[in-house]
Order: sequence, then structure tokens, then C-alpha cells
Amino acid sequence: MRFPASFIEQLKNRLSVSDVIGKRLSLRKAGREFQALCPFHGEKTPSFYINDEKGFYHCFGCGAHGDQIRFLTELEKLDYPEAIKRLAEEAGIPLPKIETSAREAAREQKAQSLYTIMEEACAWFQKQLYATPGQAAQRYLAERGTSEAMVAEFRLGYAPDSREALKQHFLKKGVGEDVLVEAGLLIRPEGRPCYDRFRGRLIFPILDARGRVIAFGGRILGKAEPNIPKYLNSPETPLFHKGEVLFGLSASRAAAAKSGQLIVCEGYMDVIALHQAGMAQAVAPLGTALTESHLQLMWKLVPEPLLCLDGDAAGQRAMQRAARLALAMPALAPGKSIRFMVLPEGDDPDSLVKRKGPEAIQALCLAAKDLSDVLWDMALPPASWQSPEAVAAFEARHKALIEEIKHPGLKKHYQRFFDKRLWELGRAQPQKKQRTATRLAPGKLRQNADVSAEDRLARMLLVSVIEEPALIHESQVEEAVGHVYVGSSEQERLRRAMLEILGAEEVPDAAAFQVALERLGHGDTVQLMMSSKDIQFYFAEWRLLPYEGRKARAEALIEAWHDCAANRDTHFSKDLAVDGSLPIAEDSWERFRLYALQFMEKDPK
Repeated sequence: MRFPASFIEQLKNRLSVSDVIGKRLSLRKAGREFQALCPFHGEKTPSFYINDEKGFYHCFGCGAHGDQIRFLTELEKLDYPEAIKRLAEEAGIPLPKIETSAREAAREQKAQSLYTIMEEACAWFQKQLYATPGQAAQRYLAERGTSEAMVAEFRLGYAPDSREALKQHFLKKGVGEDVLVEAGLLIRPEGRPCYDRFRGRLIFPILDARGRVIAFGGRILGKAEPNIPKYLNSPETPLFHKGEVLFGLSASRAAAAKSGQLIVCEGYMDVIALHQAGMAQAVAPLGTALTESHLQLMWKLVPEPLLCLDGDAAGQRAMQRAARLALAMPALAPGKSIRFMVLPEGDDPDSLVKRKGPEAIQALCLAAKDLSDVLWDMALPPASWQSPEAVAAFEARHKALIEEIKHPGLKKHYQRFFDKRLWELGRAQPQKKQRTATRLAPGKLRQNADVSAEDRLARMLLVSVIEEPALIHESQVEEAVGHVYVGSSEQERLRRAMLEILGAEEVPDAAAFQVALERLGHGDTVQLMMSSKDIQFYFAEWRLLPYEGRKARAEALIEAWHDCAANRDTHFSKDLAVDGSLPIAEDSWERFRLYALQFMEKDPK
């Protein structure tokens, strides 16, 4: 839609730059200008200035610059026509009449009629929620912990369990059945009277990007009858195309713009729960797989939306589908991608945020997997790097994935990324060595040519915490992990990353912790550390133990490590090798032998 230049000028004269921005930010007068904290990047000292005389704003911190219209398109992620309409509403100026064809005029008139009907239906559903028939829906919302503020914000309602309640409401207002069927509110079976589509359901209004009601979703209350869907959406209508709409989009735009983050959940209640927890940057597709239109909508808001997926097999399949979809889109280009956050098994965003708070969701956001990592995993790295055929097949699978990328520059960098990672991972694979079992006598340790006994014990302690992060709550374990020396720069960086992640108030579970370490670039180090035979042998039994058993094993490792460390340089320098006659205190020898040496010095069969 094109607006006359005179109308744009009239808007700018009616609403100054500070008028528009002052409704959305706290402004402070600074001479002839206004000053504020920039909404486009985090800052503590104001560097965002508004000059009404010159008609623009400018941020000296991030370079953001523009007029009233640009501010709305950037802050609220509106299209240009939407920003013009929003400013016209705020200024109280009617939009100019733009000449259209008779067909376009008729289509616009019909759409306006449908918008009016859907708004009326939404208000009616809201009213029914607080009538006597809606008490079951009120109880359901109370049991789910949904606040009255969220009920009002999302305009939740109730459809009575009646075939004609909504139909009769509109007939009394003079609205015919044909337009109600077109709006998706009534069902017209062949040869029988029309009846209400939504009956006995909690109603979720579905809004477009401008906040207009275009459809409804309904959740049945109580146990569903056979062949009755738990959730039901409006059908395709002139206003509603399911694959092009995200639930909660209009309510999330400002929060997404401010945080630079968009969390894509699975269901209505997930979105509402996150908004209630203060994470208003959440949306959801409407019971359908992610589409290109969905991704286009997300990329208008943020450059890297976060897809929130279950940790089960279905979630993995959804991750791969979304990755392939993004990969093949022409819009996938430098600065545009998607990331994947995996929920603990058995949790959804609603249950997790209620159980552990928004911090748990943010921890998963920080540990989210990049698209490149998901594509790497999709190609299934070979179990054995000794086979050239397996490695060649792995490379071929990656090449096929990369060929789907349309942007030539991005395709080139993906190829370089995979080539480098393939080389590094192949180089890091342990080589086969001939080993012989060694029987040790009390009071003596055999020093491995590559790894000292002290280093092995330290690595086993780190793996214990990786496998059971809750051990960090034990003061003895926390102190040891804070001071242990692992004798390798890569593993030392891993140790520090572990302490940084586990220093948060909420300690993640093992799966989320390992994902966070991988996100920080330590995935290969963890994989290499866990691939050694002594580690695999030790932890095969360790994983079968309850928490108290795992705690006892960790404490035994620490005691044994202290025995080694006490007889070496205080910095535990790897250059000071054990000479084979290192004395071990008699009172800790038995624990050392039982819990450590039997797994380190024997060759597992």
C-alpha cells in the first residue's frame, strides 16, 4: 500500500519524534534534545538522542538512526504500512482513501465484516467464561496456575457445550449463517442445519500481527470422547491461514525486539506460562509443523529464533525437520539462522518454568544448539574412525546437506566449518595400542607414559560431575573441582567452563549440562575424555549407582587424588613424574585400590 507523501508529512507534523518515542521510552531533557537508554542495545549510560528540530533519533552506541516510522518498524517489528497505520491511530488522523478496483474494494469490505464478527465472537466467548457454564474452564485455568492477568491479556474464553449458543447469539444480531460458516464459527453438514464449531471448550483467540482476532483454538475440558480431538482450531478462512500464523505473535513483538530473543514453543499454554513468568518473547505454531512462512515471520523479529523441543525421539525428529526446512530456504543467509533448545525429558516449558522458574529456561537458551551443530549430528558421525569407508560416507552425507544451502557465501563457510571439524575430530580419535595388564602392590603406582595417575583421577572426577552435576553441591567435590589440575590446556578450559556453568543458582541436569558445554566449544574435549577405556569401564558400573553411591565414589577419587598430590609439587606440575615408588598412606590405600586403581590399571575386556 502506497501512501501520499503529503499524508506522511502530515503525520510527522502531528507527532514529533519525541512524541512517538516518549510513549515507549523514558526521556530526559538534555538541552534542545532528549536523551534515553537505547532500546536497541543494552547500555547503562544513555547514548540515545532525539532531535525534534532535525526530525530524527540517533544512538552513538550502536548507530541506530531514523525517524518516527523507522523507530516503530525497528522497535515493534512492524511493516511499513502497519507503522503508518499505528501512527495515524495515535495522531487521530484518518487514513487517506486509496483508489482500488471494485474487486479489491469488495474483498476489503468482506474482510472488515469478518474482522467485526470475529471480534464479537471473542467478546462473547470471554463473557461465557465467567458465566455459570464456564466454571469448569475457570477451575482448569486455576489448576494450571494461570493468573487473571494472563486470562485477560490473551482474552481467554469458553464455548458452552451447546450446538447453537453462538449461532443464536449472532442470528439475534442479524448476522446470517453463511458469513458465520465463512468465518469458521459454524459447521454446515450436508443436508442438516448448521451448528457451532466450538462446544464445551476453553477458547484461545488467535490474533494476527496487528492484534486483530482472526481465528480460535479450543481445548476440550475433561476426558475427550473417541475421535474427538483434544485441541481444535478454526478452519482456513479468508482471514486465517494456519501455516502463516504464530500464536502470541502480537503480544511478543515488543519483548522480542527488546531481548533480541524469540522462543518458539509447541502449545498455547506453554506460551502463556512463559509470558506469565516474565518471558513475553514466546510464540507457538498452531498444531502444525514449522513452515517457511513461520520462519519468515520469526526472522522479521529476531535473526536467530530459538526452537524449544522435547528431549525425546519425537523432539529429535522435529529438530531435523526444522533444520532441513531452514537449510533449503533462500532467506537463510549471513545473519539469519535458527537455534535449538532441548528440554529435559518429561518436561514442557509450562511444567519446567513452574518447577524451576524462568532461570531454567534461560539456561537452556544459553545452551541452545546452533544449526551447524544439528546438521553435524544429522550426518551421524561414524562409530569407528579406523574405516575409510565410514568416514567417506560421513563426508558424503554432509556434502548432500550443504548442497541444499542457497546462499553461496554461507555454503562456502559451512563447508569450511565441517571440513575443519571433521579433521579435528579424526585427529583427536585415540589410536589403538597394545596393552598388558599390570598387577600393582600396595604402596606403589605405575606412571603411564602419557597420563599420570594423578591426572587420571582428576579426569575421572570431572567426568563424575559431568555425569552427575548435582555433585557440585557437595562441598568436598566443589572444592576439589575448583583446585584440581588436569594436565591439559583443553581440559583445563573445560574445568573452568564447568565451574562457570555450575556457579548459577540452578544446577542443570546432566543432559542440559553437556549441551551447555558443547555450546561453549568443549564437546570434543568431553567426547575424547569419555572415550578412554578406563573411563568407560569405570562409569559403566557408576551409572547404575544411586546418588549416594555416586557421591561415595567421587569422595574416594578425591581422597586418592589428594594422596597423589601430597607427594608432588604444590602446583601438581605434570613435569614432575611419579617415579614408580610413590608412597600411599596405608589408611587410604584400600579405598584407592577399590574405587580407582582397579578401573585405571586393568585392561578392560
